[in-house]
Amino acid sequence: MKVLVIYYDDSDTKVINYVKDFTSDILIFTPDERIMFPGYVNIHGDLLENLEKLKGKVDVISLRKRENYPVGNIFLGNLVDQIKSMGFKVLVIS
Repeated sequence: MKVLVIYYDDSDTKVINYVKDFTSDILIFTPDERIMFPGYVNIHGDLLENLEKLKGKVDVISLRKRENYPVGNIFLGNLVDQIKSMGFKVLVIS
């Protein structure tokens, strides 16, 4: 199973730790090109553009529960619904 973890700050590290318990095929998205995770496929840039490119290539999107997610210069109130509407399965870690 291929999982994309959405990473914005250090609090998202627990999502990576949780996901690696059941798969080793992990991609990590972070908007900041300076943040790299050795041993993983790192994806940077605009989240929604990257999700469009990953349709059919990733099984699950995993993220930490937040009220709002920064995407570009705006905040999306409910990123989970948007990801589901794109056809992805979502795993939310609280």
